[in-house]
Amino acid sequence: MKSIVGRLQEDFGNFVGSADQQVLGIRKQVSGRAERRIGDIRELIGQADALAILARNNPMGPVGLVK
Repeated sequence: MKSIVGRLQEDFGNFVGSADQQVLGIRKQVSGRAERRIGDIRELIGQADALAILARNNPMGPVGLVK
């Protein structure tokens, strides 16, 4: 959502000729993208943790999880 708001702010800055608004908009876009990537990484770490627990509890180890 932050990247969308940032894009709108950047466009508004372009429209009114305000370099400050353009820069603020770009900063919001970058921040929004970074937050999204961090969320993706956290999700992947959670999935890896869940697989590690399954592998640890499976008598065949990680090999038993492959289909």
